[in-house]
Amino acid sequence: MKWSFWFVTYNGMGGHPVLSFAPDVLMAFDRKSFGGAIGEIEIYAHIEPARSPLPTSDFLMARFRDRLHTLPKAWFRRKAKRVEIAYHSQVGCAEDLLGADFATMRVPDTGLLRRTCAEVAASLLLLAKCVKRSDDFDVGGFLGYVDAKILELSAFEDSELLHRLAEVQAAERERVTRESNRENQKQEARKGNRKTEKPKMPRWRSPKNIAKELEAGDGVWEDQRWSPVLLTAITGTEYEGREIPVAWQIEFDPSDEALGTANTKLSANGVTPDGYGWGEFIQKTIRKANPALAKRLHNSDCELATCVIWVESEDDCRTVLEATWRIFFEG
Repeated sequence: MKWSFWFVTYNGMGGHPVLSFAPDVLMAFDRKSFGGAIGEIEIYAHIEPARSPLPTSDFLMARFRDRLHTLPKAWFRRKAKRVEIAYHSQVGCAEDLLGADFATMRVPDTGLLRRTCAEVAASLLLLAKCVKRSDDFDVGGFLGYVDAKILELSAFEDSELLHRLAEVQAAERERVTRESNRENQKQEARKGNRKTEKPKMPRWRSPKNIAKELEAGDGVWEDQRWSPVLLTAITGTEYEGREIPVAWQIEFDPSDEALGTANTKLSANGVTPDGYGWGEFIQKTIRKANPALAKRLHNSDCELATCVIWVESEDDCRTVLEATWRIFFEG
């Protein structure tokens, strides 16, 4: 299983040269399988700043604090076989974990590493809420295994913990090198064969009987033809205490290479091309043409690494999706 760990604060996110390896240290060189439904887990530890931000960042801080009230949360992207977990971390402040000198951060603090591993283990309990019995994944067995790993780690001397950290860091360097070499080979093979035409917008196609499709898909229907955007219909959700019969949703990863040109244009407009920035920009663009629709769309599920927008009707979703596609490739 692939692990990713990020610290998130009000104005950005980033990795840590030691603590980002906490999941790998906890589950080091694990080869045990609990099913094929999950191949990757991304963990976003939200950390608060020790000092108040500048007045120009008050909006970002307010949005971040609103987000903290909704945590912890987990999302299961079934088609991608990826689980995303967000929680409010207590291991330190943003200034120390993201703003300190990088060389200083490389010096391992075993106590801090142990606490981060414990938080990671606790956050994984959210799998019980987002993984269904029909999914090919033994949640109970996996969480029992995590408990055993925490006990194993607690028995380590500091020297043993540092040795494991060094092993997983070395394994990650080797993995990055292999992937970089493969990517370089792919780029060489693509030279001279790159298509310059813009991707053509797919035609809207939804099931004639969405209720039947949702029942067959355990409450989820997906359409991947709009890549890099994933179109999803979901049932069994609630919003502010109100049951939503079908939530129609689009989501995408802002770092997708297909969005390179769109991200450049967004940055030129003074907007950060992350999940939050895209969610707000899409809503703002739609508001110009259809103010009523802009009020009906929801973008509160956006994260820095994922933009998620959902509405409560198929027609609204089609309009939002087609507008988003035009922003990406026809703007």
